[in-house]
Amino acid sequence: MVPDLTDEQWAALLVSLPERKQRYARRFKSASRWQSFVAGHYLLQNSLAQFGFSGKTYRTSYGAAWEADSSRATTAQATESISVGISHSASFVACIVSSSGGAGIDVEMPSDRNRNIKELVNHFFSERDKSAFRDIAPENEESMFLFRWTLKESYIKALGEGVSSARLRTNFLPISQLGSEIERDTNWKNHSFLWQQGIGAIAISSLVQQEPQFYQFSWENKRLDLMASPMVGQWYSPSDADA
Repeated sequence: MVPDLTDEQWAALLVSLPERKQRYARRFKSASRWQSFVAGHYLLQNSLAQFGFSGKTYRTSYGAAWEADSSRATTAQATESISVGISHSASFVACIVSSSGGAGIDVEMPSDRNRNIKELVNHFFSERDKSAFRDIAPENEESMFLFRWTLKESYIKALGEGVSSARLRTNFLPISQLGSEIERDTNWKNHSFLWQQGIGAIAISSLVQQEPQFYQFSWENKRLDLMASPMVGQWYSPSDADA
């Protein structure tokens, strides 16, 4: 959760970030967007430090070209392939760090903003996805949308693509329906997770052999603590857009 801090405490968080990130943060006019940016990158900075990745070259998901530009120049010299991503929704912020290939994350809060779900589904979703919404009860529409949307957005972030990508029409099917086929047919593992206030998803390279671990950041102690896995589903993406 984005912390409730004084102006002086926010200023201290800001100056703890690299100068380039400080300059980028100052572009935001909205206080909530500024705070989400600073909190997200402070969380990422502490995560990299806690897992021994401080000073390493890393790749970022889309939306951070100012950071990716500096990384691309030294990627060939990097000793590890570290991928990171940040997502925030309302007062919540999350990051992902992978040392074994690409990674992406998306988190969404129900009713975080006014969404025209039918319009989004018609514009971005595949025919298979659209069919799932035709007979759904109105009270379940938003949660079903967020489950699918977070899978899609975490996937395109891992690929380094934006929300205009045709890959948003990618279908995701439960691994339980396909068994061992996932190991042969995809380069990605996709996981949905829940926490008390929202829905999220991660996409990680199939090169990653161990199960993802989830941590909660303590703003008081400035460290990550391992938590019980909030994963509720694993998914397989058998094909790209089928519009």
